[in-house]
Amino acid sequence: MIAKRFLLALPLFLLLFRPVPSQAYTLLMLPGSMFSFEKEPKTGLANSTELGLSITSGNTSTRNFNLGSMVSYRWPESTLQLQANYFESGTQNTLKARKWMIGTRYEQRIFRHFGAFAGQSLDADLFSGYVQRYGTDLGCRLTLWHNEKTRGAVEVGYRHQLENRLNGQLTSEISRLFFEGGYFWNPNASTILATEFLPVLNRMRDWHWNSELNLTTKLSDLFRLKTAYGFRYAHIPVNATLQQWDQLFTTSLVAEF
Repeated sequence: MIAKRFLLALPLFLLLFRPVPSQAYTLLMLPGSMFSFEKEPKTGLANSTELGLSITSGNTSTRNFNLGSMVSYRWPESTLQLQANYFESGTQNTLKARKWMIGTRYEQRIFRHFGAFAGQSLDADLFSGYVQRYGTDLGCRLTLWHNEKTRGAVEVGYRHQLENRLNGQLTSEISRLFFEGGYFWNPNASTILATEFLPVLNRMRDWHWNSELNLTTKLSDLFRLKTAYGFRYAHIPVNATLQQWDQLFTTSLVAEF
């Protein structure tokens, strides 16, 4: 269960009680909850680690590498999570992309299908125009439905964000709306969709949209294979030379223990 949550991900990563998942987290770093699935994970310490690697040589030399890990401790009605992600892509002599994120999240169940969360994150992406980005999140989560085959949940929250950009510093007050849905094809395969909308309250024309869709297949009791497609959209990029869309397709091996 923790591995599936980890797969959502991605990340941004903030901590929510849930019924926050969002999981995963290669491109998006969406939140991840320990309470999102029909069968909740056991109490105690757990770890999920994800690794993806692609290297070509010869006429074309390229490399793509992503690594992520989430460590969590679960009490009966609350969860503490620590998460880190790293992604790098380039050719033999040129770096094309590099980003990383670390974060922590605390979730507290209030009612059966309702809870609250608080989180803190730090990430960096020079190719998107910022050296560091600090985020502090508060919010609540509601499980809309969950059964043997499907589940759905929403989160509503507030984020205070400070960015150290290449062209200066920027503070943002952000409203966060998040939806997560999952379909379980069988005990060994599942599909999860996570999407979040982030309107910037102190700059009304500025908003962001992140989304990720992934398919996870169980290979053994220890390993899972995850294939994911994600995108990030910034209505107003950091500077005029950057594009509004970032997209990423990955295949990774996930170990949970």
